[in-house]
Amino acid sequence: RAAFLDLYARRIASYVRAVKGLAKKCLILDCDDTLWGGVIGEDGLDGIELDAASGPGASFYRFQEEVVRLHDKGVMIAICSKNNEHDVWSVFENHEHAVLQKSHLVAWRINWEDKANNIISIVNELNIGIDSVVFVDDSPRERSLVAGRLPEVTLIDVPIGAPPDAALLTRDGYFESLSASVEDASRTRMYQQQSERSDEEHRFADLSDYLRSLQTVVRIARVDEGSINRVAQLTQKTNQFNLTTRRYTEAEIREFANDPQIGVFRMSVEDRFGDMGTTGVFIACLDGTTAVIDTLLLSCRVLGRQLETAFVDQCMQALERRWTVTQWHAKHISTLKNQQTAEFWDRMGFDFVSGDANSKRYACRVGSRIVDYLKIMTVESKY
Repeated sequence: RAAFLDLYARRIASYVRAVKGLAKKCLILDCDDTLWGGVIGEDGLDGIELDAASGPGASFYRFQEEVVRLHDKGVMIAICSKNNEHDVWSVFENHEHAVLQKSHLVAWRINWEDKANNIISIVNELNIGIDSVVFVDDSPRERSLVAGRLPEVTLIDVPIGAPPDAALLTRDGYFESLSASVEDASRTRMYQQQSERSDEEHRFADLSDYLRSLQTVVRIARVDEGSINRVAQLTQKTNQFNLTTRRYTEAEIREFANDPQIGVFRMSVEDRFGDMGTTGVFIACLDGTTAVIDTLLLSCRVLGRQLETAFVDQCMQALERRWTVTQWHAKHISTLKNQQTAEFWDRMGFDFVSGDANSKRYACRVGSRIVDYLKIMTVESKY
């Protein structure tokens, strides 16, 4: 009975975590005695334990298989290892039983620096919250250091002297989601492209010149059956640029899409580095002659490019043509993670109506907002 209750509690906790948008996004892994048995720098390629068939190496092989399965579900995989880079890559590239490949990784820190600092560096590179990270390391000392410096990071303990059990990665449902989309399997490549964009940005002294160089194309469309799951997923996972953090299931998004008094729009973005997929959601409903903005969110992958301005303006224009609207209402509901959006409606020309630091209400008459974005991007709308 105790085992059943433990499993039941873990499942319920994973569901609640997903509903509240608290599912983990990134798995950061040590290498020696975590991805393979032994120390690559001392044991060499032929001396480490990693085998598809049997023996101690088989546990490490199954562990890597589970990591790749998480990757295919859209979890970001990163490496944080005290090692020489050449030695680590020799396993990834040359060991016949290496399941996890360099192409599966969104980031890595392979050096002799403090692991807590390296994790912070990875989080900053990926532009995700520190509390969206799960860290796996066989060393109690390293786990203790990270726990003390970064208490927001979730740690998975690997038993000392034993190969890691693949079930450790899924037992607590840290990465569970209420929905899955076709874009999940492409997430790693999208973040790799984002790294290329960051490298390119350093070549420009002026931000506007850099943004123009990206040749960004923004596509805005009403949600359809093929995009409902991705839109629902974004409402469940997006925290940083999310003005109300309301979470919705696929069934709820489908119901909204079929209601003539609710508008549900999605934004996808592409530039010369590649397709970034569906990265924005806008939901509004009609109340008499007032349009109320319920949800506005953007993925962290597209922040800092003024895309939110184009997205909101195009959606508002579309609904003004569709509905008889005289004014707009909007809200900002403050959370620990969305502080960067606190002044967004002010910048969009909305007037503050009432509220406090936790929740603010705004209003805007049709035709009174001022926006400027077409100089640095191409906007394609399909309503």
